[in-house]
Amino acid sequence: MIQRTKISRKRLLLIYSTIILIAILLNSLGEVTKNSIASNCVSTVFYPFRYGWNTMRSFKNYREENLRLKRELANLRVVVDRLLKYEKENERLKKILNFKEEKGVSLLLGEIVGRGVPRYSGSAVVNVGAKDGVRKNLPAIVPEGVIGKVVHVNARSSVVQLITAPGFRASAMDRRSRVVGILQPKRTGQLIMSEVPLTEDVQPGDEIVTSGLGGVFPKGLRIGYVVDVSANPDRIFKNIEIMPFADAAGIEELFILLGSGETDSL
Repeated sequence: MIQRTKISRKRLLLIYSTIILIAILLNSLGEVTKNSIASNCVSTVFYPFRYGWNTMRSFKNYREENLRLKRELANLRVVVDRLLKYEKENERLKKILNFKEEKGVSLLLGEIVGRGVPRYSGSAVVNVGAKDGVRKNLPAIVPEGVIGKVVHVNARSSVVQLITAPGFRASAMDRRSRVVGILQPKRTGQLIMSEVPLTEDVQPGDEIVTSGLGGVFPKGLRIGYVVDVSANPDRIFKNIEIMPFADAAGIEELFILLGSGETDSL
């Protein structure tokens, strides 16, 4: 214990002596040298604090810059999405305009403003009506083909029963073999052509068009193509599945066919 006390005293004496020596040396130095040493000492002592402060400021600046870049990126994405939307809309409208000009028949363009009218399942509401020349049972078409028929007319709007609606029926014909059947929808969004005898010639890939029978659709309007033909020996009719050319769920506009007569060119 006494030995440890002596060692501690020697250490204190050494520290005091060192401090006194440093003080004498500093006192003997010039003013410029003193200021330089003092400045270096202060810089050394406060360097960790200064470094930490600068690091925090840099982190804050980086974070603000990151947020700014994210905002700019989000704005650019919005602009790009709008441009793509306008481009698609422009292409669709060009297609509609070209279709109307090419066919040379009386077509009335209607915009779909509603869907799912309670009284008419699977229907769409368009913004043209009796004052525009629309009448009940007029065909509704799009550039791809038949899309439905008018089932109700108001002064400024009409209800179109779409080709995929549960109650839709139309007389259809195989363009190649001229075989006629009754067109009706399936729950899958496809169509079937019923009442076709087993002996009739209908093949997958055949194009199906309106037959002109029934007094609603003129002859030759495109409907779809055959995707499957099957026969049950216990039945007298074939099972014919058809994929429609027109997408009833995705359309935004349609044409009401005001003219009449055969339309093999459509």
